[in-house]
Amino acid sequence: MKISIIGASGKVGSELTRLLAEQNDFTQKVNIVLYAPNNARKIAGNLEDIEESLRIRGKTPFQNVFFLPSSDISSIYKSDLVVICSGLFATKEEKLKIGASDEYGRSVQSIKNYCLITDICKQIKDSSPFANILVVTNQADVMSARAREIIPDKNIYGLGCYLDTIRFKNIFTKEAGLYGINIDLDSVKATLLGFHNKNVFLDENNFSVSHHIENINELIRVSMEKTIARGKEISDMQKDVHLPNVNSGSSKLPAAAIYNIIAAFTQPQKSLEIPLNRLLTEDELCDIGEASPVAAQFYCGISQNIIQPITTRLSPKNIDDLRRGIKEISFEISKLKKNNRLSVSIKER
Repeated sequence: MKISIIGASGKVGSELTRLLAEQNDFTQKVNIVLYAPNNARKIAGNLEDIEESLRIRGKTPFQNVFFLPSSDISSIYKSDLVVICSGLFATKEEKLKIGASDEYGRSVQSIKNYCLITDICKQIKDSSPFANILVVTNQADVMSARAREIIPDKNIYGLGCYLDTIRFKNIFTKEAGLYGINIDLDSVKATLLGFHNKNVFLDENNFSVSHHIENINELIRVSMEKTIARGKEISDMQKDVHLPNVNSGSSKLPAAAIYNIIAAFTQPQKSLEIPLNRLLTEDELCDIGEASPVAAQFYCGISQNIIQPITTRLSPKNIDDLRRGIKEISFEISKLKKNNRLSVSIKER
């Protein structure tokens, strides 16, 4: 099977490469193209460094994984799965321009990466037209929508609420500990759906805790607030004190999430059921009263060479949450399309 990672020289791509190189439980061979338009040498150096670090620990590197660093987009030809984790960071001036309306830093990411995703998807369409596509670049819901415009009728999925879910569960257990309630992650059954922004919501129909918690609604509220802010919080914490204007970002968690997805997609003994941004099914559209195509972060099943929707039924409150999120994400996308700075780049050439 062939997996191509676009943007493999960045923080997420480099961490993902390390995870794939260090694993020792893949039973099926996987070819991994590590693509970066100008940084194939950097990727090759990273691979050699990883190999030697494993050797000194007495471990065998690259078990059933074959890496190809490349600066040639044609190397992704006939991929089974393409992972897009390329991204641009906004300047300080660009962040100030967006201002208070972008509390969590999502809108400015959309502005920076919209044209980038446009160009990348045109290349994917030419080089690997039958691939499944996983969009990691933020804002993933907006970028996934743009990808579907460039590559219609494709299996395009956006990462986001999978990360929010583990963050919520981690924060929830820690908040419970402040009340003297000691629980672990396995005791909390929870999935976050909707959108990878402030319009994420807890799936009420599939939430349970193995302990009685008297003030659980307050605990959920606080945990959700902290989950929404968590990505920016981690990014800000990782800034170098000597280079405060240099952008950072969460990389370990996204890389681990992508690793799990690749493992489930390529290995027969693995599988996942996680939320990803995808088009809603006809039944789901009917449930929320929508006639035209709509995308959101809903359940997907991942197994060998397959990513497919799992029908998601929402509570009445969650339906309202979803409708609000759809309205806001649609407004954000329409603003991007009207932005004069983007208009030339998104024209068909």
